[in-house]
Amino acid sequence: MKEEMRNKENQLERFEAHLMIREYVNTGVSRKHRIKQGNYRLLNKISSITIVLILLATTLLGSFSVAQQAYSASDTLKLGSILFNNQKAKVIFTNMLAFQAENKQIVSFNAEIQNFSNQEINFIDYWVKLKSMDGVNYPVSLIESDKNKNVINPKSSQVFTFYAYTDSSVNIKNLKVQFIKWDFSMANYERVLGSVAIPNKYATVMPLKQAVTIVNQSRKFDVKVTSSEIISLESKNAVQIKLSAKNNGKSSVVLPEMKFYIQTTAGLLYDLTPDREMNMSLQPMMTENFILTGSTPPNIHHAQSRLVITRKDGEVELPLTTMQIELKKEIQDPISDKKVISMDNGKMEAWVSGVTRRIMTDKLDQVEVGLDVKNIGQQNLKFPQYKYILKSDTGLMYVLEAEADITSVSPLVTQRLILKTELPNEVKTENVQILIQTVNENQSENYTVAKFKTMVSNRVTTESIAAGIEYEYTNQNGVYGVTLAEVERLPLADEDIVHASFTIENKDVQYLPIPQLTGSFKLNQVSVNHDQTVLVQHDSIVGIEPGQNVKVSLYTKIPYTYNANEIMVTLNEKLEETEALIQNFKSSTVVTQFDSIEFGDTLKIDNIGSRANVTVKTVNTLTKGNSKLIYALVEVENLERRQSNIPTLAAQLMTNDELYFPMQVSKVEEKVNPLSKVLLGMWTVVPDGLTTSNTAIIIGEKLDDKGTYLNASAMLIPISGKVASNIMVNMDVFPNTLSVYNIKGDLPGKTISFNMEWKSFEYYQVLPEESKITVEFKQGAAEYSKSYNIHEDMEFGLMKETLVLDVADLYSKMDSSSQFKFRVHIELNGYKRLIGERTVDWL
Repeated sequence: MKEEMRNKENQLERFEAHLMIREYVNTGVSRKHRIKQGNYRLLNKISSITIVLILLATTLLGSFSVAQQAYSASDTLKLGSILFNNQKAKVIFTNMLAFQAENKQIVSFNAEIQNFSNQEINFIDYWVKLKSMDGVNYPVSLIESDKNKNVINPKSSQVFTFYAYTDSSVNIKNLKVQFIKWDFSMANYERVLGSVAIPNKYATVMPLKQAVTIVNQSRKFDVKVTSSEIISLESKNAVQIKLSAKNNGKSSVVLPEMKFYIQTTAGLLYDLTPDREMNMSLQPMMTENFILTGSTPPNIHHAQSRLVITRKDGEVELPLTTMQIELKKEIQDPISDKKVISMDNGKMEAWVSGVTRRIMTDKLDQVEVGLDVKNIGQQNLKFPQYKYILKSDTGLMYVLEAEADITSVSPLVTQRLILKTELPNEVKTENVQILIQTVNENQSENYTVAKFKTMVSNRVTTESIAAGIEYEYTNQNGVYGVTLAEVERLPLADEDIVHASFTIENKDVQYLPIPQLTGSFKLNQVSVNHDQTVLVQHDSIVGIEPGQNVKVSLYTKIPYTYNANEIMVTLNEKLEETEALIQNFKSSTVVTQFDSIEFGDTLKIDNIGSRANVTVKTVNTLTKGNSKLIYALVEVENLERRQSNIPTLAAQLMTNDELYFPMQVSKVEEKVNPLSKVLLGMWTVVPDGLTTSNTAIIIGEKLDDKGTYLNASAMLIPISGKVASNIMVNMDVFPNTLSVYNIKGDLPGKTISFNMEWKSFEYYQVLPEESKITVEFKQGAAEYSKSYNIHEDMEFGLMKETLVLDVADLYSKMDSSSQFKFRVHIELNGYKRLIGERTVDWL
C-alpha cells in the first residue's frame, strides 16, 4: 500500500511539472519561483522516461471516449502534417481561421493526431506553439471541450482545437504552427518535431456553393449555403440566407452553439438569426435546413459580402468558417411567379424560366426570354396567338419574336417558348416587364393577359464574370448554370498549358442535352488563336439530370516564358451556321501549384465513366554509367460498376528545384473489371548527379500523343538507395517477392546451379511488361549474366536454373580465388538496381 501511494505521488509530481513547463513555454514568463525544488530534482530524474498517467489523468481530468470513427483531414483546409519521431503517428494541422473581435483578433486551428501504433499516445507529452514568421510568439489555449482529452488510443485519432489572440493587423498567412514534445534534456524543456505554415493554395474564404466541414468533439458535419438574397427597403436591406447542415459520417454529431454574421467588404459585421435552435443531434446521412435572417443599413453595398460562422467556447468566440456568398436582389414579382391565363377551352399556367442578355455588336444587344406554358386542364388546349412585349426600366417597348410557334398543348404538358429581341446596348434592363397580350384587330389596343416583373442580371452584360460565380444561360433546350471553376497553368516541355475548368449545371426540371461548346482565351488583352484552343468533356454522359452538372475544360498552349497576369475566357455555343456568345469569364488568379499527395495516399479521378483511384506503390532507382533511371509502379483501381477503360495518364518527374522530366507510361489496352486494379510503370532518365530529395511525380489526365494533360496533382515519392540483401530471401520485386538459394558452383563442370522461388502477394489484372530479373556471375575479371523477362520467363513457385559458363575467354579472366560473387538485379532498358548479392564457395 505504501509503495502504491508513493508511485501515485511521483506521478502527481510529474504531471504538475508538465503543466508548469507547458505554462512556462507557452507564456514565455519565468515561473522558476513557482516550481518546487523537488520538481527540479524530478525533472533531472525523469528526462528519458515516458509519462504513463492514464489512471491519474482520468482522476484529475475526467474520463473521455475516442470517437468511434477516425477521420482523415483531407476533406478540410489542410496546412500540413508532421510525423512523430517513431514514425508511427502524425499530427495534421487544418482550418486556420481568424476572427476580428473588438480591437484584437482570434486565430484558431485544428490539430488531428492519428495514432497508427499499438500503444497509447499521451497528449500531455506534446504541445503546439503559434508564431509569426519573424519569431513573435502568441500563447495558445485549448478550447474547453478539448481540455479533458489526453489519450489517443491505438489505431484511432483525436481532434484538438487551439486558439490564440493576435494583433488585428496580423495576417494568418504570416503565421506558422510548431509541434513540440516535452524533453527535459533540451533547452526550455522542448524538442521541436516540425512546423507548418499556410500553403499558397490555402483559401481563407470558401468559394461559392462549396460545402465546408466543421469539427465538433472529433465528429464532423458539412455546412453549405443553398441560396441567399437581399431585399432593398427604404429603411434597411433585409438579408435572408438558407443554410444546410449534413452529417456525412456513420454516427450522430451534436451541432455546436454557432453564431452567424454577414460581413461587408469594409469588414463590418451584422448579426444573422437562425429560424430555430441549432444545438441538436444530427443523425448519419441526415440534413437539416435553416434560414438565417438579418438586416443592414440601406447605404451598405453587398457586392462582395461573406457569411461568417463562429462558435462560443466559454467567453471566447472562435471562427469556424468564412464563406463567399452572392446576395441576389429579390424583386416584388420574382421570376418564378406563375400566372394562370383563362382561355375558351381551358386554363394555362405561364411563367418566365430565364432571361439572358448577350452582346451582338458594339451597338446592339440581344435579349432572350424563356417562357414556359403548362396546360393545367383535362383536355387538349388550343394555343391562341399572342403578342409578347419586353418593357424596359424607362418604359421603352420591344416586341419579342418567338423562335417557333406553339399550336396546342396536351393536358399537364409543359412547353417552352424562346422569345428574342434586339435593343441598343445603352438601354437598361435591371427591372423589366414581360407582357403577354392578345391579338385582336377589332380592338383599338391589345389586352394584356399576363405581366411578369423580372430583371436581367448585371452578370450578363458586357462585364466579364469572375471565377466561382454562376451564370444562368438559356437556350431552346432549357436553363443551364455555367461556372468557371478555376484557371490553372501546367508545365509541358518548353510550353505551358493554360487550362480553364467549367461546370455546366442543369437548372431546369427535365433532362437537358449537353450544349455544343467552343471557346477562346485572351491573355493580358491579347487574343490566342481560336484554332489553338481545344474543349474537352470529362464525363462520359449524353445528358444532364436536373440539379446535376457536367465538367468541361478549355485549354490552349503558350510559351512558358510568357507572363499572363489576367486571363479572359470566352465560352460560346456552337449553332448550325454560327456561334452564340454564352459569356466572358475572367480570372486574375492563375493556379500554378499542384495539389500535393503524400506517398501512399490516393489521387481520385472523378470523371463519370472513368472514375478511378491512383496510388504510387513503389519507386526504384536504376543506374547505368553517368545517368540513372527513376522507375515507379503506380496502381490504378477501376471505381466504375462496369468494365471500363481506365483513364489514360501522363506523368512528369518534378524535382525540388522544379525541374521537369517527361516520364514514359506503360499502356493498358484492355478494359478493366469493376473494383479491379492494374499496375502501370512510369519511368524517366536523369543525370546521375541530380538531387532527388523532395521529388514528386506530376500525374494528370492525358489528352493527346504530345503529352498534353489536365487536372494534375503532385504525388510525393521517396527516392533513396536500397540496400541489397545478402541472404536473398523475399527480395522485393513489387508486387512479387523473389528468393534465391542452393547456389552451387561446379568449376570443372562449368556450371552454376541455383533455385529461384517467385511469389505474388497482390493481384493485378494488368502488369507492366518492361522490367527483367538479371542474375550475374562475377569472379575476378570474368562476368556472365542471364536475364528473365518478369512476365514471360518467371513462373510462380520453385524454378531450378543453371548458368552454363562455357563461354570463350571466360575462364582466362578468372583468378585463383575459391569463391565467386552471385548477384541479382532488377533491369530496365539496360539500367540496373542490385537487390541481392552473395559470396559463394566453389564446390
